Amino acid sequence: MKRLLITILIILGCFACNKVLGPDNTVTVCFTYSIEGNLFSQYLVFENCSENASSYVWDFGDSTNSIEENPTHYYISGGVYIVSLTASNSTSSDTFIDTILVNWTTVKKPNIYLYPQEDIDIHVSLEFPKGGEVIESVPIYNNGWYVHVDNKGKIDNKYDYLFYEAIQPDVWQYDKGWCIERELLLEFFQTNLQGYNFTEEEISDFIDYWIPRLIDYDFYNIYPQEGNIIEKVIKINLSIQPKNINRLFYVVIGKMEYEQLEASSINTFYRNGFTVTEWGVILK
Repeated sequence: MKRLLITILIILGCFACNKVLGPDNTVTVCFTYSIEGNLFSQYLVFENCSENASSYVWDFGDSTNSIEENPTHYYISGGVYIVSLTASNSTSSDTFIDTILVNWTTVKKPNIYLYPQEDIDIHVSLEFPKGGEVIESVPIYNNGWYVHVDNKGKIDNKYDYLFYEAIQPDVWQYDKGWCIERELLLEFFQTNLQGYNFTEEEISDFIDYWIPRLIDYDFYNIYPQEGNIIEKVIKINLSIQPKNINRLFYVVIGKMEYEQLEASSINTFYRNGFTVTEWGVILK
């Protein structure tokens, strides 16, 4: 009896959303999602953006279903899941399917460099559209960084960059990259970062930190992640909009043998006007 009452309330609640059927009663289905939780327990929060629908059937790709409008779903284990939503009304229905990777990665030591053309006070914050959070930061990240930056890029008269580490879903590209012998990593990163138009100081920061840490394998597969990919999971919001935001992460995977990869192209950064640059590594 309670379940029936809840179902009735859900149906009535849907009418309260003021969903109005279009002239032709045609359903258009869509949904978005975010991944919440932590490295050990993950769940998806689905947001239904369908139009002209009055009922919904979700298939989460793990032999479970739901008829809620905006469900939350827990996955027992990580993996690739094909999720479908069928939205219907009395005369029409439509289905939307998306492939979702339920997995977390940790991005290590991203450095955000700020280069305004004049001294500024600015608020810098990070947004995680598909779920995630900051787990380390310098200075301390309290709903973002509120900092003063001079026209040389010095932050609060103390820092050369904003540092953080974060966990977020694994949406990185693994189709193109380079397989580099351990002894050639220093030369590779110097040349590669120069190709993207990082400065000598930014490259030196990267080399000094990462080369001593990449010593356990004979080869390393390196997959570049440019801004359009990073933005899917970590967005940078700034109270003063820069002219250029240049972002690059590397996914680095150790290998004991050489592996042939399709080489990635390099899209050189622009650095005119107020410019923000960032590098980071996802080490696997």
